[in-house]
Amino acid sequence: MANIQEVRSINTPQKSYMWEVEVQGLSTGALQNFAFYAKTVSLPQSAVEQIIVNHKASRTHFAGRDAAAHTVTMTLWDDEAQTIYKFLNDWMQLIHNEVTGSSVSRDLYVADLVIKLKDSADENVTGTITLGHAFPMDLAEIALSYDASEPVEISVTFSYDEKDVS
Repeated sequence: MANIQEVRSINTPQKSYMWEVEVQGLSTGALQNFAFYAKTVSLPQSAVEQIIVNHKASRTHFAGRDAAAHTVTMTLWDDEAQTIYKFLNDWMQLIHNEVTGSSVSRDLYVADLVIKLKDSADENVTGTITLGHAFPMDLAEIALSYDASEPVEISVTFSYDEKDVS
């Protein structure tokens, strides 16, 4: 728990727009470590199940198991070569082959998602959030339209097992 002296000593607040994402630990075929900037990422929640025990006229509260959803959704920009879409599509094809209906061992398709927070000059990493044993579980549809001239955005939801903040 921070005391008032520690709060007053904060010099430069973390900017919500200074970060990048890196996929680490994939080494299957064309899928290698991959770093990219994303439009949005919501840092995943932490939650603990609450256990309530009633005894006579009072209640006692205990911490239970991990109740977080263990998912994170990112919105990414893609380039004209479809670099990010192809990477994510290949990753999902590795998990479940649509033609054969087969999949590979879990240790071949999980990776670490590392969200690197950067300083104001975009030079130094000020902190990392590592989501361990992650894999894409939903690659949303992409709307293409002659009515708009915005960059292509890809929404992808990842599942993960562990979260480490350092």
